[in-house]
Amino acid sequence: MAFDDLVNKAKDFIGDAGDKAKDLMEEAGDKITNAVDGATDFIDEKTGGKYSDKLQSIDEKTSGVFDKDGDAKVDAAVDAVSDAVSNAADSVSDAAGQAADAVQEQF
Repeated sequence: MAFDDLVNKAKDFIGDAGDKAKDLMEEAGDKITNAVDGATDFIDEKTGGKYSDKLQSIDEKTSGVFDKDGDAKVDAAVDAVSDAVSNAADSVSDAAGQAADAVQEQF
């Protein structure tokens, strides 16, 4: 297997891991959002609606974190790791080229 094939497999693995992380985040996000929503509904009921606006804001912020920020953060992490793999591959390739040149000079 060629070096480039290994690099591409690593990138594919990273992309798959990112997709799995998004799925897990979505599942966890739904559970957390539902729990927060239930808690704020309970508090709203017990306080007679006195803090409804603030509680609604909490619900919206919690939902917003998992709806947009979560995927963006996972995408950024996947991109950063993928870039690191590419940079490492370039460094290894450069080092291999230098080693080959050094060996040729010896013979």
